[in-house]
Amino acid sequence: MTKLTRRDIFGVGILAFLLVFSLLSWRLFFEVATRPDIGNTLSVAAWLTLLLATYFLGMVVWRRASLAWIGVGITLVPSLFFAPNWYHLLFVFFAGVFLFESVRMTQQEMIDRLSFHFFRTVRTGSFSCLFALSLTFTSVYYSTIERESWEELVPRFSMGEGTTTALFQVAVYLNPDWKNLADDGTTVDDFLLSLQKQKEEGSERGVPPLSNDVLPALIAYLTENRDGLGEDLSEQLALAAGRAQIATLVGRPVSGDEKIANVFSVAIQNKIITLLRGGEMTRHASPTIVPVILSVLLFLTLLPLGSLLALPALLVGFLVFRGALWLKVLAIENIPREQKTLVP
Repeated sequence: MTKLTRRDIFGVGILAFLLVFSLLSWRLFFEVATRPDIGNTLSVAAWLTLLLATYFLGMVVWRRASLAWIGVGITLVPSLFFAPNWYHLLFVFFAGVFLFESVRMTQQEMIDRLSFHFFRTVRTGSFSCLFALSLTFTSVYYSTIERESWEELVPRFSMGEGTTTALFQVAVYLNPDWKNLADDGTTVDDFLLSLQKQKEEGSERGVPPLSNDVLPALIAYLTENRDGLGEDLSEQLALAAGRAQIATLVGRPVSGDEKIANVFSVAIQNKIITLLRGGEMTRHASPTIVPVILSVLLFLTLLPLGSLLALPALLVGFLVFRGALWLKVLAIENIPREQKTLVP
């Protein structure tokens, strides 16, 4: 049997802390899934950050495959206490493969790279780690809500900023002219003006045709703001028409200063809730479709949210790593290596 080094012993210590953070993270997440509130959500975010920091540190330290697999089990297996069913076990299996792959990728990066760099090394396997955790959290969430009634589930439709960003990235891919949808700070008026500019470039007339459903809104706007209309009348008409059309989508007045991302997310939420509350939908759709849609939305939210939590987790992991170097528990040394490269 190979003798354990100080690095291996430190890796075992990481497993002990990982077990504590994993149990707390899963317990609090289960409470958030059943009784969501701000306090529980912030607690989950804090413990999940510590869980990520510990696992990121383990990705660097665990050179033995056995330690890596134990780390995978400690991270994912506690979720089975809160979702004891066969399909969650299947999700845990697939997530475990991705979680182990994050360690393998990190260790391979350390071998291939000539100089050690903590942040670059961890980032190599961080996405695989975040994907695995998001998949497992989503499976636990689905297990907690799959048997709830329509009335309890429909009000939970709330799209976070991360979900909206993901949807807008798809919209930009399908329609490159909407690139400014994904830009931070783009307001409703900014978006409408960009559409107006595109119409003006594609036609000889500067004022686009107006539909009958927005004419009453325009008449009211012109009556209330007749003194404020200047030379750029067509622009103000286009903005008023666009605001009226967007207001019909979100179900409330739109002033033009709101962020287009927030307005569109409200519109999508209203559309989904209206669809799910409709009688035809209730009669013909499977009762499991609402938990499935909610779980997909959660998964799309957890991925970008996990990327945000990864930043402080990386910092915490780096500080612990530097502390281990300072205490001489870990060590970095220069060793001679041959490198294959293209002859100049």
